[in-house]
Amino acid sequence: MRSRLLSIPQLLALFVIVIGVSVLVKLTDDARVTYALYQQVQMLEQQKASMEAEVKDMNAQIAAMSKPGWAEQAVREWLRWVRPGETLLVLTSPVSDSLVPHPSADSLADGAPSRWQVWLNYLLGLDP
Repeated sequence: MRSRLLSIPQLLALFVIVIGVSVLVKLTDDARVTYALYQQVQMLEQQKASMEAEVKDMNAQIAAMSKPGWAEQAVREWLRWVRPGETLLVLTSPVSDSLVPHPSADSLADGAPSRWQVWLNYLLGLDP
């Protein structure tokens, strides 16, 4: 007259099955997290490689700009201001005073200058 629902071996087998299922669930969750981290590492390595290539390109540009004549090359290649075979002329001297227009004595003789003359004097840096 046994009134037990499960015997000891059945209870032990049920315990082992429950522990095994919980371990498998934990392992699959850990595997899912590990795979997500692996994908993130792969993406970051690709970003690192592209950034290293960009830094290498920038260093090459810096090296090119440290050479004499880089301005001419920049104007030729990037701005396309000079065609191949043409000579680039760079003026390095300041503008002479003879090229800067000064107000004539007649315009100042009549008294107060007009508004456009005031603005012109301001823009040219002349004393009012």
